Formats: sequence, C-alpha cells, structure tokens
Amino acid sequence: MPDIVELDGRTFIPAEQLSLPQACTTPGRFQSTLTLKDDDLFLITDTLGNINGCLEEDSNSSLGLFCRDTRFLSLLDLQIEKHTPVLLSSTAQKGFALSVLCANPYIENRLLAEVIGVQREVVLNGGLFEELTITNYSREPVKFEISLSFAAQITMLAKLPSVYLLLCVIYASVKAIVLASFTIRSKSNLIT
Repeated sequence: MPDIVELDGRTFIPAEQLSLPQACTTPGRFQSTLTLKDDDLFLITDTLGNINGCLEEDSNSSLGLFCRDTRFLSLLDLQIEKHTPVLLSSTAQKGFALSVLCANPYIENRLLAEVIGVQREVVLNGGLFEELTITNYSREPVKFEISLSFAAQITMLAKLPSVYLLLCVIYASVKAIVLASFTIRSKSNLIT
C-alpha cells in the first residue's frame, strides 16, 4: 500500500504519518463548552465545536462524545492551514444541534484574516453528523488546507460490570458513527 495517494489533484496520506498538534486543556482552567444530547448520546465541545482532549492515559478532559458514561470520541478538531479558526458565533440552543460560524486566522504570506468562512453544523440524531459549508469571501481564488481530525479513545467514567461495558461498546459503535459532509460555496466561485 503506497504511503501517499494522489487522486483528482488531491493528496492523501495515512493518518499515522500526519502530525497532529496536541491541544490539551489545562486542568482547573475554565473553558466554555457547548453540550448536545440525544437519548443515551451526549456531546461536549468547546465553543468552536472542537474536542481538543489530550490523548494521554491520565487525561481528565470533560470534552468528547459519550454513550452511557463512556467516552468514545476524544478528538474532533477543525483546522485551517494547521491553525485554529477564529470564532465568530456559536450556539447549541436546540439541545441536539450546534451551529458555529468561524473564519480563518491571518496566516503570514499565505492567507489574509477572515477570507474563508466556515459554517459548522453538528447534529446528534442516533449518531454524530457534521456538515461544513466553506465560503470564499475574497475576489481572488484562494488555495488552502482544511482538516477535520478525529480520534477515539474509549474511557469509562465509572466502574461498570464488563458485560454492561461490552453491550455499551456494541451499542455505541452502531449509534456513534461520525459522518461528515462538505459544501463549498464562493461568492465569486473562486475556491480552488
């Protein structure tokens, strides 16, 4: 299996070869969150809709996708050119859906600030569904990298009988499916 695959002008590399920044929250430091709930599933993210939990064994992050007291998704991170987007607004008023509007930060010699807008919709409905709408507000073509990284680390929040845990793993693996779709829009049809 090749290390790098090129298809339709896009380059794909195995996740193991991609270095992801480890953005761990500092224990004891207040962090604003958004919370969604659907049946036995609940999702806790930061205000950008990201789950920036540590992947270390002793991590005590409260962010993630949970099913029956077990965390199944410990990282969900949207980045533009390997930078965290700038938050413009976010809400989780519906309780089962969150909506985030963000933009790219200034990236020296590459991208002016807030040229790319990202509308992020996350819904819990028997699983986790995410839709990204990307808009170019520039009058010029813009080439950039956007990434949505995710990782799973099963963490029990309470000591449970092993039979219950096995049932929860089976249940969550069926229900907690991460699906993402992308819509690209441009004011002047110039996204490349």
